[in-house]
Amino acid sequence: MTTQNEIRASESQHWYDRLGNPMYTVIGKNGKERNTTLRDARTMNLVPSVTTILNVAAKPALNIWIQRQVLMAALTLPKRPDESEEDWISRIMQDSKEEGKEAANRGTEIHASIQGYFEGKGYGNHPDHVHFILYQGALIIGYGHIRLCSNVSSVLRIIVIDQEKRNQGFGGYFLQLIEKWLKNQNYRIIHAHSSPKAIEFYKKYNYYKMPFNDPDGYESDPVDIPVGKNL
Repeated sequence: MTTQNEIRASESQHWYDRLGNPMYTVIGKNGKERNTTLRDARTMNLVPSVTTILNVAAKPALNIWIQRQVLMAALTLPKRPDESEEDWISRIMQDSKEEGKEAANRGTEIHASIQGYFEGKGYGNHPDHVHFILYQGALIIGYGHIRLCSNVSSVLRIIVIDQEKRNQGFGGYFLQLIEKWLKNQNYRIIHAHSSPKAIEFYKKYNYYKMPFNDPDGYESDPVDIPVGKNL
Protein backbone atom coordinates (compact mmCIF):
# COMPACT_ATOMS: atom_id res chain seq x y z
CA MET A 1 0.00 0.00 0.00
CA THR A 2 1.15 3.55 -0.52
CA THR A 3 2.57 5.70 2.24
CA GLN A 4 2.32 9.46 2.40
CA ASN A 5 5.75 10.11 0.84
CA GLU A 6 5.80 7.18 -1.54
CA ILE A 7 5.21 7.65 -5.26
CA ARG A 8 3.41 4.81 -6.98
CA ALA A 9 2.45 4.02 -10.55
CA SER A 10 -1.11 5.03 -9.82
CA GLU A 11 0.09 8.53 -8.94
CA SER A 12 2.43 9.14 -11.87
CA GLN A 13 2.91 7.90 -15.41
CA HIS A 14 3.54 4.16 -15.70
CA TRP A 15 6.97 3.52 -17.17
CA TYR A 16 9.14 0.39 -17.08
CA ASP A 17 12.60 -0.56 -18.29
CA ARG A 18 13.11 -3.34 -20.83
CA LEU A 19 13.36 -5.94 -18.05
CA GLY A 20 10.00 -4.95 -16.59
CA ASN A 21 11.33 -3.03 -13.60
CA PRO A 22 9.18 -0.02 -12.61
CA MET A 23 10.66 3.39 -13.37
CA TYR A 24 8.02 5.65 -11.87
CA THR A 25 10.53 8.23 -10.70
CA VAL A 26 13.96 9.52 -11.69
CA ILE A 27 16.57 11.71 -10.02
CA GLY A 28 16.40 15.22 -11.45
CA LYS A 29 19.29 17.59 -12.15
CA ASN A 30 18.77 19.11 -8.71
CA GLY A 31 19.41 15.72 -7.11
CA LYS A 32 15.80 15.27 -6.00
CA GLU A 33 13.42 12.49 -6.95
CA ARG A 34 10.58 13.40 -9.32
CA ASN A 35 7.99 11.67 -11.50
CA THR A 36 9.21 10.18 -14.76
CA THR A 37 8.16 12.21 -17.81
CA LEU A 38 7.71 11.28 -21.46
CA ARG A 39 11.02 12.98 -22.21
CA ASP A 40 12.75 10.80 -19.60
CA ALA A 41 11.14 7.69 -21.10
CA ARG A 42 12.43 8.52 -24.56
CA THR A 43 15.94 9.25 -23.27
CA MET A 44 16.09 6.06 -21.16
CA ASN A 45 14.31 3.84 -23.71
CA LEU A 46 11.48 3.02 -21.30
CA VAL A 47 8.20 1.39 -22.26
CA PRO A 48 4.69 2.41 -21.12
CA SER A 49 2.35 0.21 -19.13
CA VAL A 50 -0.84 -1.26 -20.56
CA THR A 51 -2.81 1.33 -18.59
CA THR A 52 -0.85 4.18 -20.14
CA ILE A 53 -1.48 2.80 -23.63
CA LEU A 54 -5.19 2.32 -22.97
CA ASN A 55 -5.48 5.95 -21.87
CA VAL A 56 -5.32 6.98 -25.54
CA ALA A 57 -7.89 4.39 -26.67
CA ALA A 58 -11.62 4.97 -27.02
CA LYS A 59 -13.67 3.91 -23.98
CA PRO A 60 -17.35 3.64 -25.01
CA ALA A 61 -18.46 2.11 -21.70
CA LEU A 62 -16.72 4.82 -19.70
CA ASN A 63 -18.26 7.54 -21.88
CA ILE A 64 -21.72 6.08 -21.30
CA TRP A 65 -21.05 5.97 -17.54
CA ILE A 66 -19.96 9.63 -17.54
CA GLN A 67 -23.08 10.64 -19.46
CA ARG A 68 -25.19 8.72 -16.97
CA GLN A 69 -23.62 10.60 -14.05
CA VAL A 70 -24.49 13.92 -15.70
CA LEU A 71 -28.09 12.82 -16.25
CA MET A 72 -28.43 11.57 -12.67
CA ALA A 73 -27.04 14.86 -11.35
CA ALA A 74 -29.53 16.79 -13.47
CA LEU A 75 -32.41 14.72 -12.07
CA THR A 76 -31.37 15.26 -8.46
CA LEU A 77 -30.38 18.95 -8.72
CA PRO A 78 -33.42 21.01 -9.77
CA LYS A 79 -32.83 24.51 -11.10
CA ARG A 80 -33.07 27.16 -8.40
CA PRO A 81 -35.57 30.01 -8.94
CA ASP A 82 -32.88 32.72 -9.05
CA GLU A 83 -30.25 30.59 -10.82
CA SER A 84 -29.16 31.22 -14.39
CA GLU A 85 -29.15 28.31 -16.81
CA GLU A 86 -25.36 28.58 -17.12
CA ASP A 87 -24.87 28.38 -13.34
CA TRP A 88 -27.29 25.45 -13.11
CA ILE A 89 -25.43 23.52 -15.81
CA SER A 90 -22.12 24.29 -14.10
CA ARG A 91 -23.49 22.95 -10.80
CA ILE A 92 -24.73 19.77 -12.50
CA MET A 93 -21.37 19.16 -14.16
CA GLN A 94 -19.49 19.71 -10.90
CA ASP A 95 -21.76 17.31 -9.00
CA SER A 96 -21.43 14.63 -11.70
CA LYS A 97 -17.64 14.79 -11.44
CA GLU A 98 -17.64 13.97 -7.73
CA GLU A 99 -18.72 10.37 -8.31
CA GLY A 100 -15.99 10.04 -10.92
CA LYS A 101 -13.39 11.26 -8.45
CA GLU A 102 -14.53 8.68 -5.90
CA ALA A 103 -14.38 5.92 -8.50
CA ALA A 104 -10.90 7.04 -9.56
CA ASN A 105 -9.74 7.04 -5.94
CA ARG A 106 -11.07 3.51 -5.46
CA GLY A 107 -9.20 2.45 -8.59
CA THR A 108 -6.01 4.04 -7.30
CA GLU A 109 -6.33 2.18 -3.99
CA ILE A 110 -6.93 -1.12 -5.77
CA HIS A 111 -3.93 -0.58 -8.04
CA ALA A 112 -1.68 0.36 -5.13
CA SER A 113 -2.86 -2.61 -3.05
CA ILE A 114 -2.09 -5.07 -5.84
CA GLN A 115 1.31 -3.51 -6.34
CA GLY A 116 1.97 -3.59 -2.59
CA TYR A 117 1.11 -7.28 -2.55
CA PHE A 118 3.63 -8.09 -5.30
CA GLU A 119 6.26 -5.97 -3.53
CA GLY A 120 5.70 -7.89 -0.31
CA LYS A 121 4.33 -4.88 1.53
CA GLY A 122 0.93 -6.34 2.38
CA TYR A 123 -2.18 -4.21 2.44
CA GLY A 124 -0.84 -1.25 4.39
CA ASN A 125 -3.54 0.95 5.88
CA HIS A 126 -6.37 -1.10 4.35
CA PRO A 127 -6.29 -4.52 6.02
CA ASP A 128 -10.04 -4.91 5.42
CA HIS A 129 -9.49 -5.03 1.66
CA VAL A 130 -8.06 -8.23 0.20
CA HIS A 131 -7.09 -8.66 -3.45
CA PHE A 132 -6.84 -11.93 -5.34
CA ILE A 133 -5.01 -12.74 -8.57
CA LEU A 134 -5.85 -15.81 -10.68
CA TYR A 135 -3.03 -17.23 -12.77
CA GLN A 136 -2.93 -19.67 -15.65
CA GLY A 137 0.72 -20.59 -15.66
CA ALA A 138 2.55 -17.26 -15.61
CA LEU A 139 -0.42 -15.42 -17.16
CA ILE A 140 -2.74 -13.32 -15.01
CA ILE A 141 -6.29 -14.11 -16.12
CA GLY A 142 -8.44 -12.97 -13.19
CA TYR A 143 -8.75 -10.39 -10.44
CA GLY A 144 -10.93 -10.30 -7.32
CA HIS A 145 -11.42 -7.77 -4.53
CA ILE A 146 -13.04 -8.56 -1.18
CA ARG A 147 -14.10 -6.11 1.53
CA LEU A 148 -13.92 -7.76 4.96
CA CYS A 149 -16.54 -6.52 7.42
CA SER A 150 -16.24 -6.21 11.18
CA ASN A 151 -18.34 -9.31 11.79
CA VAL A 152 -18.37 -12.66 9.97
CA SER A 153 -19.54 -11.17 6.67
CA SER A 154 -17.69 -9.99 3.58
CA VAL A 155 -18.49 -8.15 0.36
CA LEU A 156 -17.27 -9.20 -3.07
CA ARG A 157 -16.44 -5.89 -4.72
CA ILE A 158 -15.03 -7.19 -7.98
CA ILE A 159 -14.48 -10.47 -9.71
CA VAL A 160 -13.38 -10.39 -13.33
CA ILE A 161 -11.83 -12.79 -15.81
CA ASP A 162 -9.80 -11.80 -18.86
CA GLN A 163 -12.05 -11.44 -21.92
CA GLU A 164 -10.33 -14.25 -23.83
CA LYS A 165 -10.68 -16.66 -20.89
CA ARG A 166 -14.37 -16.23 -20.20
CA ASN A 167 -17.00 -18.96 -20.58
CA GLN A 168 -14.36 -21.61 -19.85
CA GLY A 169 -15.16 -22.21 -16.18
CA PHE A 170 -12.50 -19.91 -14.75
CA GLY A 171 -15.01 -17.50 -13.21
CA GLY A 172 -16.71 -20.16 -11.12
CA TYR A 173 -13.39 -21.74 -10.19
CA PHE A 174 -12.03 -18.35 -9.07
CA LEU A 175 -15.18 -17.56 -7.08
CA GLN A 176 -14.97 -20.88 -5.24
CA LEU A 177 -11.30 -20.26 -4.39
CA ILE A 178 -12.21 -16.88 -2.89
CA GLU A 179 -15.04 -18.45 -0.91
CA LYS A 180 -12.70 -21.15 0.37
CA TRP A 181 -10.21 -18.52 1.56
CA LEU A 182 -12.97 -16.60 3.34
CA LYS A 183 -14.24 -19.74 5.04
CA ASN A 184 -10.72 -20.59 6.25
CA GLN A 185 -10.58 -17.07 7.75
CA ASN A 186 -13.83 -17.78 9.63
CA TYR A 187 -16.05 -15.59 7.47
CA ARG A 188 -19.49 -17.12 7.08
CA ILE A 189 -21.35 -14.80 4.70
CA ILE A 190 -20.44 -13.28 1.36
CA HIS A 191 -22.40 -10.46 -0.27
CA ALA A 192 -22.20 -9.04 -3.78
CA HIS A 193 -23.94 -6.65 -6.16
CA SER A 194 -24.89 -8.55 -9.30
CA SER A 195 -25.73 -6.97 -12.62
CA PRO A 196 -28.80 -8.45 -14.36
CA LYS A 197 -26.48 -10.17 -16.86
CA ALA A 198 -24.46 -11.84 -14.10
CA ILE A 199 -27.34 -13.02 -11.92
CA GLU A 200 -27.48 -16.50 -13.51
CA PHE A 201 -23.76 -16.94 -12.81
CA TYR A 202 -24.31 -16.27 -9.10
CA LYS A 203 -27.39 -18.49 -8.96
CA LYS A 204 -25.32 -21.33 -10.37
CA TYR A 205 -23.13 -21.12 -7.26
CA ASN A 206 -26.07 -20.97 -4.83
CA TYR A 207 -26.29 -17.21 -4.36
CA TYR A 208 -29.72 -15.75 -3.75
CA LYS A 209 -31.21 -12.30 -3.25
CA MET A 210 -29.84 -10.97 0.03
CA PRO A 211 -30.14 -7.22 0.76
CA PHE A 212 -27.39 -5.80 2.95
CA ASN A 213 -26.07 -2.51 4.27
CA ASP A 214 -22.84 -1.72 2.49
CA PRO A 215 -20.05 -1.09 5.05
CA ASP A 216 -18.67 1.81 3.00
CA GLY A 217 -22.00 3.24 1.94
CA TYR A 218 -21.21 2.23 -1.63
CA GLU A 219 -24.09 2.84 -4.02
CA SER A 220 -24.28 0.31 -6.81
CA ASP A 221 -26.05 0.76 -10.13
CA PRO A 222 -29.83 0.99 -9.55
CA VAL A 223 -30.41 -2.11 -11.70
CA ASP A 224 -27.93 -4.24 -9.73
CA ILE A 225 -29.28 -7.00 -7.50
CA PRO A 226 -27.93 -7.59 -3.96
CA VAL A 227 -27.06 -11.27 -3.59
CA GLY A 228 -25.24 -13.42 -1.10
CA LYS A 229 -24.78 -16.87 0.37
CA ASN A 230 -23.78 -18.59 3.59
CA LEU A 231 -20.33 -20.14 3.38
